[in-house]
Amino acid sequence: MNDFSNPSDYVRTLIREAKEREQQKKEKKETLKAIIELQRSNPELATKEKRKALINQLIDQSPINTEQDEDSIMQMAISEIKQSRS
Repeated sequence: MNDFSNPSDYVRTLIREAKEREQQKKEKKETLKAIIELQRSNPELATKEKRKALINQLIDQSPINTEQDEDSIMQMAISEIKQSRS
């Protein structure tokens, strides 16, 4: 608590950090739900090998940095599949 001018600042910081962690958990949960739904509706993505092949294909085709984490790549895959359904 040494970096805070008073206890209220400290408590506000703790609350803000807890809200940020909760939001991150919520976003991860939503991503997992989307991935599960994607796998259910697209059996071709049901195995790890097939998902990895799709991710590798997206990386090869992507104009962005290939050092992205797998979550970002999977989000791209979800978007592409949703667009192809439209």
